[in-house]
Amino acid sequence: MPPTYTTPSGEIHLSKEAFNRLCERCDSVFKSISEGFDRARHDRTTFYRDEVPFGSWNELLNLASKGDCHFCCSFAAQALMSERPCLITGQDTKLAVHSYPSLQPVVSERGLLEMEIKPAIDTLPAGADKTLILCREFCSMEYLNFTGYMHFNLDLVGEDGKRIRLTSPVGLPRYKELPAYLARGFPTSLNTESEASLNQALRWVDNCVSNHPSCNKNGHEKFQGQYPARFIEVGSVGSLTVKICETTGMNFRGQRYTTLSHCWGNSVPTRLLLENYDSRLKGFALAELPRTFQEAIVVTRRLNVQFLWIDSLCIIQDSLDDWAAESAGMCFVYKNTYLNLAAGASLNSSGGLFSPRYPLSFVPWVITLSDGRILAGSYNSERDRFTLNTRGWILQEQILSRRTLIFGKQELHWECSMGEASECFPDSVDPSEKYSRSPRARTGNGPLPELMGLSKGELLHDSERHRVWALLVYEYSGRRRLTKQSDKLVAISGLAENLSNGWNGITYLAGLWSFCLRQNLLWKCSEVEQSKARNTGVAPSWSWASLNTECSLPTPSPLDAGVDSLAAVLEAMVTPSRPMHLFGQVSGGTVRIKGPLLRATVRYRSHSPQDSIRGWWESDADEECASVVHVLAMDWDEKEARDLAVAQSAMVYLAPLEVRLRFQIPSLWHLRLKGLILRSASASHRKGEFERLGVFEISDSIKRRRPRGRFNPYRSKVQNTLEESSSDRPTSKQAQKEFSMVYSTDELFPQLTSGSEEERAALLRSDPYLNGPLNTKLKHRYSPELEPEQYPRLGTFFEALELAAQHNRKSDNPDENLGHDVGNGFYIYELV
Repeated sequence: MPPTYTTPSGEIHLSKEAFNRLCERCDSVFKSISEGFDRARHDRTTFYRDEVPFGSWNELLNLASKGDCHFCCSFAAQALMSERPCLITGQDTKLAVHSYPSLQPVVSERGLLEMEIKPAIDTLPAGADKTLILCREFCSMEYLNFTGYMHFNLDLVGEDGKRIRLTSPVGLPRYKELPAYLARGFPTSLNTESEASLNQALRWVDNCVSNHPSCNKNGHEKFQGQYPARFIEVGSVGSLTVKICETTGMNFRGQRYTTLSHCWGNSVPTRLLLENYDSRLKGFALAELPRTFQEAIVVTRRLNVQFLWIDSLCIIQDSLDDWAAESAGMCFVYKNTYLNLAAGASLNSSGGLFSPRYPLSFVPWVITLSDGRILAGSYNSERDRFTLNTRGWILQEQILSRRTLIFGKQELHWECSMGEASECFPDSVDPSEKYSRSPRARTGNGPLPELMGLSKGELLHDSERHRVWALLVYEYSGRRRLTKQSDKLVAISGLAENLSNGWNGITYLAGLWSFCLRQNLLWKCSEVEQSKARNTGVAPSWSWASLNTECSLPTPSPLDAGVDSLAAVLEAMVTPSRPMHLFGQVSGGTVRIKGPLLRATVRYRSHSPQDSIRGWWESDADEECASVVHVLAMDWDEKEARDLAVAQSAMVYLAPLEVRLRFQIPSLWHLRLKGLILRSASASHRKGEFERLGVFEISDSIKRRRPRGRFNPYRSKVQNTLEESSSDRPTSKQAQKEFSMVYSTDELFPQLTSGSEEERAALLRSDPYLNGPLNTKLKHRYSPELEPEQYPRLGTFFEALELAAQHNRKSDNPDENLGHDVGNGFYIYELV
């Protein structure tokens, strides 16, 4: 049994001697590791691999249950908490998030008993015991001496000899990570409710309040002094009652309050309703509240804070007017909170904040080998598994709050605008390193400094705000889920309002912004297989918010040398469902565009959905269309529309918006025409109104006219190519010399980066959507610099646009859907 001690308050803790201990078998394994290093060094081997038998699965569980070996506990916990229990059982069954088994201790009056393994096994599918008996386990070790890495993976070997990997790699840490590992904390208590855990939380709060100026800014002045309509008055420590208090007429200046981020789950939490409103104002028993709410009140009292805000208790849930008014204030509710309490691992309001735990299953082990090398287990943060991080409403709560205390099943976690920490790494978990799991610091796969700046209330440049929003949309649409899809825009209204502060002259448009709107209209549905019916009752078809799947907004690439405008946004407007809530629900919206339009039939080369990107288009105005294949790539918004086009064909309207000139390799330009796939608006009888179906792209590669770069015969072909690529990368000015109609954003709008605020305002008044110059020339568009034969796909498309317009004007039965014909293949049309 692991050594323990009891605190004066009666809490049982593991002694520090319990950590980094090895059982006899593991001690033998690590001795063989040192011997392997010696052999590799002697043989000067750069890649060394061997395998050490590690006993059976049942043996590992039994050793872990005794708690005598840190290594066994850690590996057993990893395997049991696998997202795919089929790795253990051989059955293709996935555990629900709430079913993650964990090595939990059993605490009684006699102290710490053996770890309760049987419930963990029982949560696996039927037949697990039999499968486990037939399997043997090995510990596979890989030595990569030239990089200083050692990796451990635990494999399960079946009767047929096939191997299944149970655990993620762990191994030798980088040199710069060693100090953090050696200085890691030792959460020794058996529950996150312990005095030690709460004292650590208080230290984080005190340090942030005292030493983080950026975390103590109130942000934009418009949010200062704003409060929600109600709070929960928590009372004093030990009090058995709480009450709802109204803020109207009360002086809250200098008062602090906490907020709670939690999942409602499948059960409805205790709510504030019209029928119980008066009784809640008078006070009610703490015991009436679910566990998560009770424990949030306990923590608030420990912080010596008098007020707590919980959505279900501070918004009248059966009053549409109150819900609309209070949801519109989410931005200042969370920006002004003293501390946000996050129930990270709780599925619903009954799950609670606190949890029993067994530290040996998650605290990284550190083993010193006989030759002095340090071997450490990876810190696999539980944050990736938090249920809270999958909920749509929670995203803005996580980002807007100046500081957040997260309650996990294994440990407490800390986030603020200056960084993040955990009980294992209490001083700091560097957000730039692999440990970062914070939505504040990460959207997508990497750190996001601009988002950190947004959280601090710092002013961002236009392009930075544009990029921040694109990454937020990707995170929100791809990873976050909503119970009510009608909340799609409301659930991020606080983020939109916060981003709008200081972004003068830019208008919010149902999930998009007027800044570079033409480019933003080219957003793409990333997961069309999960995209069912579009919900235009939530947002117009031209907004990503009308879909219920992952979407991505286009962002400028460093390889882009310039843009050629094929269309101009003339006007964009939305109608808010409630006039005072400009960032919430909308009842409609239109974008009026001047640009080319082509009615075309799109087809695919095969009838397979897997081959549903590349297709071809045919214009009914092109007499030779049957013998000519005009290639284009299509990304559809909805699976149904995509499948119909794959199975048969689809009559659509192609609306090109812009051409991007991209540097591909030193000798090539890449012309990428992008536009919208449209259909006539079914609910409208007005001509020139269209709904979006997706986006398309037509591309050509063109050889550059440039002086030949230096070539060194003594360097490899790859080295010469890399040197040529970096030294000969064309600038936007060079691009404009070769393509007179291509402009970079910086050259078009220098007022955005180097101009005064007055110059910027004047620019946005004259070109509010930053369209840039629009040239209505289509045929021979890039002459005299290029001949049409040099860009055959784009050239054919440009010519078809003009021919189709001429054909429509001469036709006895012209297409009335095209909108107002302004000549040369250009029309004025609207997106709805």
